[in-house]
Amino acid sequence: MDKLYKDLDIVKKYQLQKADMGVGKSSRLSKSQQYLEDTASDFEKIEKDILSQLT
Repeated sequence: MDKLYKDLDIVKKYQLQKADMGVGKSSRLSKSQQYLEDTASDFEKIEKDILSQLT
């Protein structure tokens, strides 16, 4: 993301920052992010459980 900011002119930087801030405030995206993190954590727990059963 930092490289992208460096390669843009000032107007496009402003537009990108504005869009980036909007994404950060989205409760729907925050909920989706939390769901994905929880799901990944559940998969890791299950994977560890399966691996421990195999050994």
